[in-house]
Amino acid sequence: MSKTLRCLLLSTLIPLVLSSLFESDEISQPASEDITISSIKDACREHSYKSHLISEDPLVIYIESFVTPEEASQLTDLSESKFKLSPLWSDDGKVSFNPNYRSSLTASLDRQSLIQCLETRARSFPFYTTPNALIKPLVVQRYGPSNQYRDHYDWFSSTPTLDGNIDSTFFVYIQANCTGGGTNFPRLKALEDEKWCEWVDCDQELGAGVTFRPVTGNAIFWRNLDAEGEGLKSTLHAGLPVTEGMKTGLNIWSWVRHNKDKSEL
Repeated sequence: MSKTLRCLLLSTLIPLVLSSLFESDEISQPASEDITISSIKDACREHSYKSHLISEDPLVIYIESFVTPEEASQLTDLSESKFKLSPLWSDDGKVSFNPNYRSSLTASLDRQSLIQCLETRARSFPFYTTPNALIKPLVVQRYGPSNQYRDHYDWFSSTPTLDGNIDSTFFVYIQANCTGGGTNFPRLKALEDEKWCEWVDCDQELGAGVTFRPVTGNAIFWRNLDAEGEGLKSTLHAGLPVTEGMKTGLNIWSWVRHNKDKSEL
């Protein structure tokens, strides 16, 4: 385990149960065991969830019950009247639309009490290590039959116009009444232990990386940038096509500023 991650785990005041974290120089090596986190207390309520270390480099964590069923339902209701065609962002912050590449719908949420609670919960997450980062306005993504978002990064390449970058991502499943629609990370090493099959697609080919199944209330967290602030190409991911039903997910993005003289996205 890296020294930085070890220090983070030891310094947190939240009770953690750790077992058999691996040591390896290979990028995207899966964890052999998991991390259990309980009794997370935010400004709004006491809430418990479990986190599982999927990969140390890049850091990818799978979270069971990051939101409650009631919160997931409220988030779905809040987004219902707000959906528009999902945009694509260029590295210089320009917006375009290409339904052949990204065919989902996106809803921006007002910052009311539930949203503020989730922002606080995200900041309290033990692996959220940029407390001074901005949390971007929360958005909901909806995928119906055949909708998808092909391979992409959440981070931006170096640009003369943007003032920072997306340091970390939470993707929270708030509606998962669907088949298909997994979240695929093609550059992560496949998880071969059958214990993961509850949350990942164990039927795909080993060379396809890791595909997380949509499970309502659960979330994926990952770091997009390395220690120098450069984007990690190993975080390439895609929202695979929904074959039947509906998938809805909440994005929580943290934004770190590098140059205040440039514009924020």
